[in-house]
Amino acid sequence: MLNFRKNNNINNSIELNQKREILQSENLRDKSEENQLIALKQMLDSMPINVMTCDPHDLTINYVNETSLKTLRTLEHLIPCKADELLGQCIDIFHKNPAHQLGDEVLDLQVSAIYGPDGEYTAACLVWNVITDKVRAEEDTKRLMTMVDNMPINVMMAEPEGCTITYANKTCVET
Repeated sequence: MLNFRKNNNINNSIELNQKREILQSENLRDKSEENQLIALKQMLDSMPINVMTCDPHDLTINYVNETSLKTLRTLEHLIPCKADELLGQCIDIFHKNPAHQLGDEVLDLQVSAIYGPDGEYTAACLVWNVITDKVRAEEDTKRLMTMVDNMPINVMMAEPEGCTITYANKTCVET
C-alpha cells in the first residue's frame, strides 16, 4: 500500500509539473499574442496613411491611428469635436448629411471589411486621404487643356527627339 501511495504521489507530481509546463506555455503564447497586438498597433500608428476602424453595426469609431489624428487636427474646424475626442463617436459626425464630405475638402475613402476568426464581420476599416489639392489640380489642368484645345490658333506639341507630334488642338486638326 505504501508503494502505491508513493507511485501515486510521483504520478501527481508528474501531472502537476505537466500542468505547470502547459500553463507556462499558454502564458508565453498569451504574451506572444499580446506582443504581436502591440506591434501591430505600433505599426498602424506609425504608418504614413490615415486609418480608422468602426463598429459595423452602429458605426462607432473604435480606432484612430496617429496619422489620422494629425490630419484631422488640421480639419477640426469642419467637424463637431476635437480630433482627440473621436473614439466612441459615430463616423457620421464627419458630415451633417452622410451623402456629403467635409465642407470644401475632398476625401478619398476606401473601406474594407475586417472579419474575426469565426468569419463574423467585426469592423469596418477606413483608409482615407484628403485629396482636395489633387482634385483642384486635375480640374485646373482639364480647364487649361479645354482652353488650349479651343484656341482659335493652331497649337501643336512634339517630342524634342524625332519631332513626333504628341498633341494638336481642334483648330490645328480642322485646318
